[in-house]
Amino acid sequence: MKKALRIDVDGTRTVLEYHPDDEYTTLRDGVGGYIEAVDMPSVGVVMWCNEEGKINGLPVNATACEYYEVEFGALYDIIVGPVVFTGMADDNGNMTSIPEELLPVKEA
Repeated sequence: MKKALRIDVDGTRTVLEYHPDDEYTTLRDGVGGYIEAVDMPSVGVVMWCNEEGKINGLPVNATACEYYEVEFGALYDIIVGPVVFTGMADDNGNMTSIPEELLPVKEA
């Protein structure tokens, strides 16, 4: 199983576990539509956004905007709707799990 992290517009974080065969469906359902990738190599993740989020009037995701600004140095774009973070692609072009250290800490 692979892991991804979904961040909703209200900042809620949810760990998604999925089988590699269900990757596209997991990403699509996670962002609520067509997916668009934003590589964030300094952290080793890909942020998946809803490709039509602005057209469909989805609300701004302030948390995702903050991550975008940290990666690119300035906010050149507004991120809307829920986003899903995965690891970067491996040598075969397959997405990897999000690094464990980036997942929320489970409360005991």
